[in-house]
Amino acid sequence: MKALLLTLSALLIASLALAQERHKNTGLFYVGPSVQTGKVSGLKDFYLSDYEYWGSAYGSSRVPAANANGDFSDTGLNLGVTGEFGGAYEYNFSMDYFNQSLNFEVGGNYNLTSLVGIEKFKLLVGPSLFFSGYRQKVGSLSVSNSPSILTSDGYFSSGDEVFIESSATGLMGKVTARMDINESMVLSVDYGVPFGINSKANLKIGSTELVDSASFLDSPTGNRVDAVGNSEVSYSGLINITVGWKY
Repeated sequence: MKALLLTLSALLIASLALAQERHKNTGLFYVGPSVQTGKVSGLKDFYLSDYEYWGSAYGSSRVPAANANGDFSDTGLNLGVTGEFGGAYEYNFSMDYFNQSLNFEVGGNYNLTSLVGIEKFKLLVGPSLFFSGYRQKVGSLSVSNSPSILTSDGYFSSGDEVFIESSATGLMGKVTARMDINESMVLSVDYGVPFGINSKANLKIGSTELVDSASFLDSPTGNRVDAVGNSEVSYSGLINITVGWKY
């Protein structure tokens, strides 16, 4: 999925750059470090077990899903492209590639400093449509009492890695400070605040989503437990520091 999204992003950035070619030095291609903050909550530890299917021949493994709960801060790479339209307005497309997530933003900015005629420094504000896909490893299976676990979701063995995944779309407000370094380069710092961007976490082993409630137990042969029903992945802020090249 990430490879496809990265390819589509590269094609879109290239298309925007070509479209901007006729307005030289009014657009930017930029790249730099990015930090995203947020929180995971509501996950519960459980045993992945096929006891309800096979009785005494069951297999099970503890999954420490609650270890993923808590605040997170993820460092990655931001890259994107901007172009002007209507003088003080510009469009913006960017991508953030993190260890645990991949973000896309499409939006517009208004240059506040155009009101006072400042050229070498810009203070821009505007909204962005924000998409994020989040993925975090919570552990690996260590199956006991049987060589494997077999449920309606699939066949699982020791060593299989368990992940949480989520995807969210919403609006983000951004403030960007941008200063010319020379005639062809600029330095930018921007801060984004998501507006209620959150989503439920899903459990996966490889590409298989775990949805069989009969396999989520509070002990190897115990009662069912809702491990993800109240889970949430939320985002609180995004900071980018980038160097841009005019085109």
